[in-house]
Parts: sequence; C-alpha cells; structure tokens
Amino acid sequence: MTTQKNDNAEVCFRNTLNSAEELEITENLFECTLNIEDAHQILDTTTESEYTRFICEDRTEVSFSEDGDLFRISTIYGELATSQINVMSIEEMQDICLDLMPDLYQLFNIKNEYILTDTYDFDEDYLFFTFEKMLENGIKNPFQSINVVFNKDSLNFSIAAKFDSAPNAIDPQISESEAIAVANEHAVNENLFNSAKLTYISDRLYNLKIDHYNDNICYLVYEVSSSNNDGIFYIDALSGEYVGRDLIMGETGFAVAIQKSADSSADNYNSELKKYTALEIIIFNSWFLKKMNWAASAMKRPGYTTTSDNYTTKMFTAIRNYLKALNTEYAFYFTGHGNMEVLGFRGGRNWIYPSDITGNWHFVFLDACKTAEGSGWADAFKTNGYSNRAFLGWSNSVTYDATYNFSEGFWPRVDGKNAIRQAAVDAAALVPGSGTTPIKFYGDISYTGKAWS
Repeated sequence: MTTQKNDNAEVCFRNTLNSAEELEITENLFECTLNIEDAHQILDTTTESEYTRFICEDRTEVSFSEDGDLFRISTIYGELATSQINVMSIEEMQDICLDLMPDLYQLFNIKNEYILTDTYDFDEDYLFFTFEKMLENGIKNPFQSINVVFNKDSLNFSIAAKFDSAPNAIDPQISESEAIAVANEHAVNENLFNSAKLTYISDRLYNLKIDHYNDNICYLVYEVSSSNNDGIFYIDALSGEYVGRDLIMGETGFAVAIQKSADSSADNYNSELKKYTALEIIIFNSWFLKKMNWAASAMKRPGYTTTSDNYTTKMFTAIRNYLKALNTEYAFYFTGHGNMEVLGFRGGRNWIYPSDITGNWHFVFLDACKTAEGSGWADAFKTNGYSNRAFLGWSNSVTYDATYNFSEGFWPRVDGKNAIRQAAVDAAALVPGSGTTPIKFYGDISYTGKAWS
C-alpha cells in the first residue's frame, strides 16, 4: 500500500460530498467536525484500487473510492476514552441505530435497506452492528454490507464501513447433497461432513490469492461443515468443484507465527496437510508468514525487540520458557488453536496453560478461538485491571481468513500512538460479514502498547 499526499484536500472533499446537507448529515451521525487538515491518495497494491482518505482536525477519517463513492467514515482515533456505563439496554441502542440508518444509506448511496444480521456488544463503550444485503433468492451477501460501530456514550456512530462486491451468480446449479458429497471426497475422514448452506466468499479465498485479488466480485458457494470438525469446505455452487477450505484457527499453534509442517516430529505439525492441495499449503503458509512479519514489525514500533522470528522443532519449550520471563518490557503474540483454558501445539500433544504464565505483561494478543471468552488469560498475563497494559483475544470461534483480514488492518495501526483498543475496533470494522471478528479487549483502554519500565 502506497500513499501520496493530496495538496487540494479541502476542494476535493467538498466536491465529493456534494451538498451542505450531506456534510451536515455526516457531522450529526458521527458527532464530528469536517474541517479537513490533510488528504492522501492511497493505492492498495493487493487490489490495485486507489482511494482518497481525508483527515480532519479532530482525526475524523473519511474515505472515497477512485470513482468518488464514500465507503468509510471513522472518528475512532479522535474519541476520548470514557468507559462510562450507559443505562440504556442494547435493544434500545439498537433501535436508535436503526433510526439513524436511513441517513447512512443516503451518504453511502445505497438504495435499498440491508438486513441487520449481527449485534455484538464489544464493551462498555461500543456496539458492533452488521447489515447485509438480502438477494432475491433469500441469500445474504456479506460482501454487500455495512459494518457500524455505535458509541454507547454519545449515541452516535464511531465507524461505518461499506463493502460492495457484486455476486458472480444468484442461483446455484448443484444441490446441497451434491456439495456435501464433494466435500467428503476431500476430507481427512470421509462422510464427516453433513451440513451445507449457500453463501459468498471473496476472490482472495475463492482463487487462493494473497498478493493480488479482485474486491469487486464475490462467488456463490456452498459452505460445508460438520458439528465435530474444525474445518469449513467451500464447494462452487455452479460447477460443483472443490474450491478450498478455511480453518477455524487451525489445529496447530505458533507464536509470532510459524509455517505449518507435514513432519510429525515438528512442533508445528498439522496432520491435515496430507489432504491439502499443494497450492493450499503454499497459500496457508504464505498467510502465516505474512502475519508473522506484520506482528514482528508492529511490535518493534512501540519499542519491543522480537526474540525470534520463527520457532521450529523446539518451539514449545522455547515458548514455555519465554512465558516465565522475569524482565519488565515484554509482549506476546500467539496465533493458532486455543480456548479459555489452553493454547495448543503439535495437534494437541503439547499445551500452554494460564498457570504457565508469570510476570507482568504489557501487550498480549492471543489470536486463537475463545481466548477472551472470559478474562482468564488476561488475568494470567496480569493485563486486566492494570494501567498501561492491554490484552486482545477472541470471544468466540474464528476462521483463519477473517483473522488474516483483521491482522492486515490491525498491525499497521499498532504504532505506540494509537490506543490498542481503538486499533482493534477499527480493524474489526474492516472485515465484512456478521460474526467474523469477535475481538475482545481487557486492560487500559488508553494504552498504546508502548514498552515501558
């Protein structure tokens, strides 16, 4: 992603928001003042799309596509931390949000209302809402949707992000049973899959792309799953061909990331790799490496030193020893398999428990399922209830594709200046679809992640 400063910010901005009415609507919806301070032309090198981001004096960000379409507004970095408890119920605040949506539809040039598909209570300050387009056949398209972050204190929007990828098809050409049969042909254990539903996936996942993909299109597929399996298989709803799979954060853990291995003696062993295609192995490993590089680079900006870029066969022992460190300026990022009680290595043969943690940690992100369903891990790292400390985890199960997209937005925002909580809320809003990124924060809401003594 490259950025070029735009010296004609004010003129361009006023030409894009076409009327005084739209300016007023924006300021009222987001409780902001649109006095432009700067603007940048940004080229997203993975999609080859160019957009303009305007920065206001109060740190409000307003982004337009190269066609002049408004697709994102955020006041998250200009808001003061409050953690006030609003006496209104979630249902009452949801009703307020619904009442405000027609104005947002007008700003985003959306002709038909979308369906509210998810309401997520992030914390004392923020509610997440996801609205998705209902197609003629009753299928909801997560890639034609709006994510809204609602401020419980001001009762205004803090973030609104529009996604608009057109579907390649509306009606399937194969049945659910046919899709299930194809998925079982590619499963480790045959006849394991028994449930299928129609949905859409991105070009990145459909074509297993990472460095360049088309964000103007999404693909109709059957999402095939099973109640006792962690994998999700995608079958093309038109051709009946196997497209690929997504992982529910995998079977194997790694810290500041590690490629998965088919070597059963390695701590990063993944027994399912024998059923992956060669391209899938390359792509998933590339995604792991990307997350490693993002995390390692981001941790350096607040003042941490990366202890290891890549653990290999001694990874489990090295991490357990690291978690018993007694120094004072340290952070930890883990991505892989986990829950409220354990983090897993080698397909569940080695485990990290909260009781293995000592010391007073500053910045921790456990990028694994349900690690923030409760405060157990945050308490073990002594980040919960302390100043200048932050813990992030997932309050529910998450897929690898969604967390990769979250990481892509989150780690560039970790700079020792932005509050970790704000960066997490901002990044979660950038991932389309309901329930994709149930991020949870424990700690000091104003802490920027900066290393300190």
